Amino acid sequence: MAACSREKGTQADTLIILDKKVGQVVMFDRKGKYLSKIKKLGKGPGEYEDLKDLYIDSQHRIHLLSWSVVLTYQPDGTFLGQKKIPISGSHMMYLSDSLVVIKKIWSNYIEGVTGEEETRIAVTTANFSDFTYGLPFDLRNHDSGPITFAQVLTKSGESVFYTEPCNDTIFRITKDWIGPYLYVDFGTKKLPAEEYQLPRGELFFKVIQEGGIASSPHDYLETERYSFLSYFFEASRNFVVVDRVSGEVVQAKQVIDDFDDFIYVAPQAVLEGKLLSVLSPLDLVEHLGGGNSEVTVGSLTIREGDNPLLLLAEPKRR
Repeated sequence: MAACSREKGTQADTLIILDKKVGQVVMFDRKGKYLSKIKKLGKGPGEYEDLKDLYIDSQHRIHLLSWSVVLTYQPDGTFLGQKKIPISGSHMMYLSDSLVVIKKIWSNYIEGVTGEEETRIAVTTANFSDFTYGLPFDLRNHDSGPITFAQVLTKSGESVFYTEPCNDTIFRITKDWIGPYLYVDFGTKKLPAEEYQLPRGELFFKVIQEGGIASSPHDYLETERYSFLSYFFEASRNFVVVDRVSGEVVQAKQVIDDFDDFIYVAPQAVLEGKLLSVLSPLDLVEHLGGGNSEVTVGSLTIREGDNPLLLLAEPKRR
């Protein structure tokens, strides 16, 4: 597994890749030429090998997350120091010096209450001086067990969108608000309604064992003109690009997977200028903004009136 960040320099762009398996950071230029790597992470050999995520700040420094410690490096890989933070995080994203988002795993056992965990989203500043926490993530049945996220923290401008397995709501984070944003209506769900009352961990594994998967959005990104959504429905993975002005679907694709042989990886969307790129294990779709569209791979499979996709554009506030 790897985490990537694209660093804009004065001479050329740098692609920075965190290889979580071997615990190192490798840097390439935009043409794929190897530049350098950070081999030693922390102060001692073997220290902080369990790396979770990285981001680049406004001063081009590299920050690496290792649970409750953030390691900071110069762009050339020089180690600057480390900072202990009051949470144990698995994902971290930088939007500005005043908005850093962390997916946290809050262990009540550390606080001497119980051995169970709950997952929340935390918002802080670039120097980690203050933390604000969202609601416990399980908003449907308040299950106190740990939650497995499918795709977390998609950045779009000054917002972050995140989703949860077996939930039909897309959540949004800004400096001023954390909460439900869009509701995806999948029509008739594959599982009986009573099974959605199971604890989240039980539900997620139950639908896999039964050879299916609950309806669930996995990734969401929006620009001024377009929105992108990838989602599970009826044991297939789908992604769609929607014109937010007209509400029309401009590109959609459905892939029927053999889940005995293929581990699901949600498609991810990346915005680069006016080019919206959608990457999945099987294909790459690019959609150009500015009035012109170009589809390099894929075919329309979702048409007007078809289930499963209905996007309701009104924010769903509590």
